[in-house]
Amino acid sequence: SCSPAGIAWSGSQVIGAEHSRIVVAGAAAGALHVMIASLAPTQLPLAGVGTFLPNCSLLVDTGPASLLGTLPLAVGSLAEWNLPLPAALPAFELMVQDVHTANGLSSLASTARMNVPLVR
Repeated sequence: SCSPAGIAWSGSQVIGAEHSRIVVAGAAAGALHVMIASLAPTQLPLAGVGTFLPNCSLLVDTGPASLLGTLPLAVGSLAEWNLPLPAALPAFELMVQDVHTANGLSSLASTARMNVPLVR
């Protein structure tokens, strides 16, 4: 979307794996991150909404039927979330996007959406 930060998956995408994680690298030092997890994509322009930077978009659906939730707040130019995949999960495609502060704490930016097929 509008962030220079990259988003990546590290580890196995097989249900039952315990050491998988989401990594965002390249945000400003001291950036505050909120990772949004969803089951569906969307394309909602955010430029002009609050303090979002130009060309920002929400790329994961946050409606009640799709939103899985947000991961705990992370801080820094490198943010990581451990994401164990419990064996009871069905196979599905996880969609995640990071929203983080930019320009100090005065603006908000959003990363690209990452689609992660989780398999059995």
